[in-house]
This record gives sequence, C-alpha cells and structure tokens, in this order.
Amino acid sequence: MPWDVQFRNGLYLPQIDWWLDAHHPVTRSFVSHAHFDHLAAHREVLLSPGTAALMRARMPDRAGERVERILPFGETTTLGTEQPGVTVSLHPAGHIHGSAMILLEHPHHGRLLYTGDFKLRPGRSAEPCAPPRADLVIMETTYGRPHYILPPTGIVLTDVIAFCRAALEEG
Repeated sequence: MPWDVQFRNGLYLPQIDWWLDAHHPVTRSFVSHAHFDHLAAHREVLLSPGTAALMRARMPDRAGERVERILPFGETTTLGTEQPGVTVSLHPAGHIHGSAMILLEHPHHGRLLYTGDFKLRPGRSAEPCAPPRADLVIMETTYGRPHYILPPTGIVLTDVIAFCRAALEEG
C-alpha cells in the first residue's frame, strides 16, 4: 500500500498525522527551511539544527509552547503512532543553511522523500545537497516552473561582488 499524500495548503500524511511544510499553523509539521513561506506557528516541529536556530531568530516562540524535535542530518527517529515502524531521517537540501529533505521509510509504504526548496549545485551558504534513494519523491520548489529562467551563477556572483564593493565605497 503506497503512502497516502494529501495536498491541503501543504502536504499531509494521515498515516502518521504529520504535515510537511504546512502553510498554516498545525499540530505537527516538518519544517524544511527557515524562509517565511515555510514557517508557521506549529505546536510541534521536526527540523534540522540549522533550521531550528534560524526559526528561533525569525519566529520566536514567546509563549514557550512550541515543541522542537531537532534531528541532525543522517540520524533517524520515528514519527506517528498510527503506523508503527515509520522511521525518518533528514538530509541536506542545499538551499540555505539547515535546509533539509525528509526521508520517511515504512516496510509497507516504501521510501518517501520530500523536499522543500533545494539546490543541487554547491553553494557558499548551505550544506551540499545529498538526496537519498526513494520510491516516491515530492518536490516543492519556488522556481520549478519553466517560465523561471535565472542568469548563470557566474553572472550573479559578479553582480553581487560589484554591488558589495560599491556599497563599501559609499560607506
């Protein structure tokens, strides 16, 4: 029996009663990275150490009610009570510092890999992307549509360096 994946303002997995990058506050959600389009005031979150640090800075839990399940890359834990045997691990997504893919494994449902934004090319501000093998891959990506054509990396870096130099010269 395959994974039951429901698309409702984020991805919902009823087998384990967890969301993946829910767009609105929910009881339990995996948070792939700390950009605001992936953050909400969830009660319990599963996230990488880097994303946890950035989330605390960007969306402080002033009431102290958020439960953070911090999982370092490559380590495993279990999720859900409905489906015993579901193990999860986080893997670098290469998008920003701490960005993560989540691999959910179950003997009957198979291996589901979900990723929010990701980048396969090595970058200067994120851990290198390391997608594991999976039976089903779900990608949420801001610039995945064909009409997004971005300039080559070399041009972008040259422009950023020129901008920084000009800003430093102007004081």
